[in-house]
Amino acid sequence: MLGKKIYKLRKKINVSQEELAMAINTSRQAVSKWELGESLPEVNKLKDIASFFGVSIDYLLDYDVKNTSCNDFLSRLDNAINNKDFSITVDEIKSYVLRFNNNFLLYCYSFTYLFVLELEKNERNLLDLIIAYCKKAISLYDFQETKDITLRDIHLFVIQTYTTYKKYDLAMDYMQKNNVYDKKAAAECNYRFKKYEESLNIISNIYMSAINDILVSTQLEVRILLKQKMEKEAYELTNWILNLINSIEKQEGGFLEDKILYLYLKAVCEKVLKIKAEKTIQDLIAMVNNVENFKSDSSYIKFYHGEKVPFYTDFKDCKKKLKEEIIEDKSEHYELYCEVYKEIFGGGIDE
Repeated sequence: MLGKKIYKLRKKINVSQEELAMAINTSRQAVSKWELGESLPEVNKLKDIASFFGVSIDYLLDYDVKNTSCNDFLSRLDNAINNKDFSITVDEIKSYVLRFNNNFLLYCYSFTYLFVLELEKNERNLLDLIIAYCKKAISLYDFQETKDITLRDIHLFVIQTYTTYKKYDLAMDYMQKNNVYDKKAAAECNYRFKKYEESLNIISNIYMSAINDILVSTQLEVRILLKQKMEKEAYELTNWILNLINSIEKQEGGFLEDKILYLYLKAVCEKVLKIKAEKTIQDLIAMVNNVENFKSDSSYIKFYHGEKVPFYTDFKDCKKKLKEEIIEDKSEHYELYCEVYKEIFGGGIDE
């Protein structure tokens, strides 16, 4: 409904009914009636309302422009981007933007195409146009129905564009003003500004985040493989992760809980595959006994350059989480999970 559209737009920019009425030369009572659906604005007022809120009359009236030529052009842009076919000219894009200046997807496809075009041509003369289209897409974001493209996606695209054009000051300024943070871009910008320590800190956090993502996701993958009776693959994946943990140069305390978890999973895999698991279980028992009350001032691997914070290994908590996962995940290997747990921690799951 038109009234709901006016209400939503007014609230979005925090304008009162009286302020809107004054801006378009009408009464507050008229605005109230529009929003309640008791009456409709006169035709000549629609233009004023659309102009005030910076939207089209089509949007106000909920008229969906299904222009075949625009949809066809969007398909052409999409195919051009995917196939790196740069036969579409900049002037052609500009002409469509003029005709369909409130089409959110048109701006998104256009700035993507222009960016890829410049990368291929190795030129840098479309920056202003790309950024202008990005900003227009951001302004239209709340009024478009598809959510396949997020607002953060567009912000990150702007940051990527600035760094590609070597406009590092603009990239940093944009991140600060829009409260959007891109670690890789920030590391690159700090490096260009010769702020090497800041850049190292960010890079180290990227490393740590990536390693933690690998450890968490692979642990889940091992359990899925066991459920799918792909025991050999689960065993190989577990060994690969353990080799990864062992290969990382680290100070005392790093990734101990992860190593315990993966050794536990390895022992289960070995029992399923009828491989002797005694050595793995002995390593696990020794590790738990040696580090149960371990505390370290820092547990970060040697490439970490960020702030050092105390690291505490809480194996009671680790044991609790492991027990909860076993109980929740009652697969056909449940008895083996329980058997290995009892050998390591000395007690049944239900105790």
